Amino acid sequence: MTQIHNFFKTHPILLIGIVLVLFVQLYYFGFGLSHIPGDLGDSRFNMYLLEHAYQYFSMQTPTLWTAPFLYPETEVLTYSDNLLGTAPFYALFRLLGFERELSFQFWVLLMAILNFSTAYLFLKYLLKDSWSALFGGLIFACSLALVSQIAHAQTFPRFPIPLIFWALLTYLKSKDWKPFAALAFLLVYQFYCGIYLGLLTTIIVGIFLLIDGFLHLKQNFTRPNNFKKYLQHILVAVGGLLLFLPLYLPYARRSNQIGNKDWTEVLETMPTFRSYFSISEGSWWNQILGSTDTLAFWDHWIFPGALAILGLIFLWYYAFKNRNTEQGKTWILFAFGSFFSILLFLRMGDFSIFEYLRKLPGLGGLRSLTRVINIQLLFFACGFALLVRWLIRRFPKYKYVFIPSILLLFILDNHVNKNHISRYEKSISLERTNSLVKKLKKMNLPERTVISYHPDTIITHPVDYQLDAMLASQSLHLRCVNGYSSMSPDGFASYWLEPNKANMDYWFYIQEKVDLLDEVVIVQ
Repeated sequence: MTQIHNFFKTHPILLIGIVLVLFVQLYYFGFGLSHIPGDLGDSRFNMYLLEHAYQYFSMQTPTLWTAPFLYPETEVLTYSDNLLGTAPFYALFRLLGFERELSFQFWVLLMAILNFSTAYLFLKYLLKDSWSALFGGLIFACSLALVSQIAHAQTFPRFPIPLIFWALLTYLKSKDWKPFAALAFLLVYQFYCGIYLGLLTTIIVGIFLLIDGFLHLKQNFTRPNNFKKYLQHILVAVGGLLLFLPLYLPYARRSNQIGNKDWTEVLETMPTFRSYFSISEGSWWNQILGSTDTLAFWDHWIFPGALAILGLIFLWYYAFKNRNTEQGKTWILFAFGSFFSILLFLRMGDFSIFEYLRKLPGLGGLRSLTRVINIQLLFFACGFALLVRWLIRRFPKYKYVFIPSILLLFILDNHVNKNHISRYEKSISLERTNSLVKKLKKMNLPERTVISYHPDTIITHPVDYQLDAMLASQSLHLRCVNGYSSMSPDGFASYWLEPNKANMDYWFYIQEKVDLLDEVVIVQ
């Protein structure tokens, strides 16, 4: 506790930022933690994944990849992200005695704090100014663009991204193996936090490396060979690969089974220029900018706020103006890197450069590419932080007029009416799950029994009932035929939409496991 106290005593602005981030999160989800971000489907599915990892770590369930849903399918975690990298944080709250839903809420709050903190520390390293780092960190952690990501809890763990670019900059300056090792480890860790953001971050890091190589083309060709340094880099790369393989191999098997996403399906999820100026009705900006009319339009609400846009424009201007200075070289890298990171994923009509890149191994499975905003926010944050630092240095007498004024502008710029935020009442989720748990308890089923929940009537979305069964069976250490994931396995779609005996039988028939039907206990 003394070390924590001393740390925040040394970094008081960081503490101010954490309080602001918590205030924003609690405004959205209730100061009494009455609401949970997302919907009764995707959000509770991610909650299930975190709880499954906790139960596996604490030896309450025997297998990791073959989680006890979608029975009798195996390695079911490979149908989606898995959140393994941040499951230990969730497990900590469970070990402290908090129940599943409350632990998930604490996990969400902790992710927001970590996202801000790493961005703040990176920007303070880059700019050597605490106040500008504060505002940049708020852009990264609380931007208006994140309204579109609230339903996707797998995008919440973004805190390794600023550290990845910190390690990248350090490596590009020194070309030493140590920051290269940090870069490799952090990239692998981001994959464990979320496959999508891991892949997207790796692509953008690759863009930065190519730009830096081009900017220093002459030095790279004249640099003397150093066998020891090459060997160190190779060993680090091999070590990173070994750490990555336990995560990669199960997904590779699944990818070989189901193949790549159809390009027309991917194209619908790619950001357009309009997407960067589209926002939900919960923001007053909607009165000016409106929203897109594309499919899954809510995923295209990636307008990061006017201050963030202004910051990115300033970054490009500042980089060009100071391109011949030592510090300007870093900003040139960020200017080109941010520009090409947007261009690469941009859909222009039916064309996108990414169509050619996705032919590389592992990229054909990417679909929801508007999620790239989670990484790009770091560049908007850099630009706005740079603008704030420039203002403070240009007009030092007005520093303490600028700071509260900019904070007020940030709040107005990024405010979203909480009634337009994707969220649900925790009490509703608990009521749905607990009522089914009570029913199952009365049946006195042994642990690991396989159940199939067939509700009499379906009023809300069918996925909600699938999650009711998954969470209830998880609470009692049962297995279930019911299931939900980012995609439906072959033969499961009819049961997914209408869980009944006929559709269950068809699912087992497709799985060629009809002989296992006798094990299933039907719950109605």
